[in-house]
Amino acid sequence: MLNLVEELLAVSIRGDKREIADLDDLLQTPVTFELGNTTVRQILKTVLAKVGLTFEVEPDAIHLRKLESAPINGLH
Repeated sequence: MLNLVEELLAVSIRGDKREIADLDDLLQTPVTFELGNTTVRQILKTVLAKVGLTFEVEPDAIHLRKLESAPINGLH
């Protein structure tokens, strides 16, 4: 799913393996969801929350973070 979003937005989605030690495993977790009339932001938020992650939009990438360690103002 994240690969599709990267292609659609032409932006890199990255996570720091020092911050998220099990990042590779989390990104391979099957998830299901149903959204209608939504945005890419909401898709990312929904999919990532299912594996305990969130994201921050940066000038050159979307940065993945652990849901519990994300800054309160940084949640998107």
